[in-house]
Amino acid sequence: DIKWKIKYKLPFGCASEDDILPIERWNALCNFLLKKIKTEPIPKIKPLFVFPSNLIIDKYKLRCGTATSKLYIETNLDISLCTCLPFHIGNLFDISDWNEVKKILKYWAQKISISPSSPCSKCVHYPLCKGGCVGMSYKKFGRLNYGDYRCPYFKKLYTIFKHNQ
Repeated sequence: DIKWKIKYKLPFGCASEDDILPIERWNALCNFLLKKIKTEPIPKIKPLFVFPSNLIIDKYKLRCGTATSKLYIETNLDISLCTCLPFHIGNLFDISDWNEVKKILKYWAQKISISPSSPCSKCVHYPLCKGGCVGMSYKKFGRLNYGDYRCPYFKKLYTIFKHNQ
């Protein structure tokens, strides 16, 4: 059986900001499809920025795994942390030892950790999402560690942060 995933489109590559659904509409679509689809296997689809109150934090994460559990290898063997970021961290031809990759990933994991100046650093949901999509942070703010501006909690805190500056 093929297991399908229905994913949220991000404004990278050939997509633009105009091509993406607002989070509220995406979540409504997810809820609609989850009720409507009756065939097996049911595609994996999940709303964004919905935080159940009875969550066990260790076993649940919303960040995609950039710099912690996945890499992308392009056709020319360049290594990317994320398809949403416009840079590479190396090339497979140049790597003689996977310990080098681990060191690079550790470095980037620190670089994408949320900054204390980010609204996310004050959010009660931070332990769950770790700031959301690194690519969306980079696209909107030019920083890897500022937070995902699509998040409704980020938007509220960002307004407060800007007001207090």
